[in-house]
Amino acid sequence: MLLEILADGAKTPWWIQNGGDAALASFGVADPGLIPSEVVRWIAGLPTLFEDERRFYVHAGFRPGAPGRASDEHTRLWIREPFLSADYDFGKHVVHGHTPLQTLRPDARRRRTNLDTAAVFGGALTAGVFGPDRDTALEYLQVPA
Repeated sequence: MLLEILADGAKTPWWIQNGGDAALASFGVADPGLIPSEVVRWIAGLPTLFEDERRFYVHAGFRPGAPGRASDEHTRLWIREPFLSADYDFGKHVVHGHTPLQTLRPDARRRRTNLDTAAVFGGALTAGVFGPDRDTALEYLQVPA
């Protein structure tokens, strides 16, 4: 979202409402244009998909029928439906966030795990510890938001 508002300042209020205010505060600036350029370059260079032998790691998810590298960047960053309601075999377990969980606990299902425990709304920031022998997490690490 930061890259979008740097390209189109009209979207700044939307970004602020979605956690941009916390990002600005973390850099000690009031204007997104003052975020250090090396940070912006680093963010721009980050992949929107990572995979290991057992799992895809993606921000939001995939469209059923187009997993992994077959998916487009917009989908990987923004999809909710039909991804969330589909019990689709993406070829690997999908680890994602983007959709905050009301339970504040990770949601591990047969084909996907949602780690978004609503940190943006004061929940917790959650990470999963994954190993080579099973699709789902071995454990979860959480810190209060």
